[in-house]
Amino acid sequence: MSNKKIEDWVLVAVSLFPAAVFLLTPAQAVSPAEHQLAAFVDEYLFGQGYYKPEAYPFAAKLTNSFSFILAVAAAIIFSLSQYHKKIQFDSANHIIGMFIFLALMAFTVWLTVVHQDFSMTKGVSFGTKASFHNNPVLFLFMMVCKTSVIYFAIRYTLAVLTTFLLEWKEYRERKGKQ
Repeated sequence: MSNKKIEDWVLVAVSLFPAAVFLLTPAQAVSPAEHQLAAFVDEYLFGQGYYKPEAYPFAAKLTNSFSFILAVAAAIIFSLSQYHKKIQFDSANHIIGMFIFLALMAFTVWLTVVHQDFSMTKGVSFGTKASFHNNPVLFLFMMVCKTSVIYFAIRYTLAVLTTFLLEWKEYRERKGKQ
């Protein structure tokens, strides 16, 4: 299987993982094992981050934490497996793109780590009201978007840095031969 197909499958897995965790996790922690898992996520992962809807706080907590970990791990692992390849960028603006992705990643990591309090007024305003996040479909949409942005930001940044380092190495080798 080609690397492009593998990366496509990784992207699909990263995108679908939040939905799988959310759908397979109970809404509330009921059993002692679930309470222990919730305590572990609160203590060592990102259990206090993002937003916990009243209808499904346990599922939201696990979805937020585990999807973040998967996005970071998948991006780093796939980037490390491709460390020897230079990426051909179509334009000279790839450094600007990298900084835009880094800004988006900083925002989404901040959303993941910091607890969010949203306006309790009526309406479904895109992402700024609690009613938006209390809807399971819209909550999952935000989780998939957040996870995908984190994956792309890390993957793109590492690809740009790898290409830069490989080109710098080639430049130094040419300079040394002169």
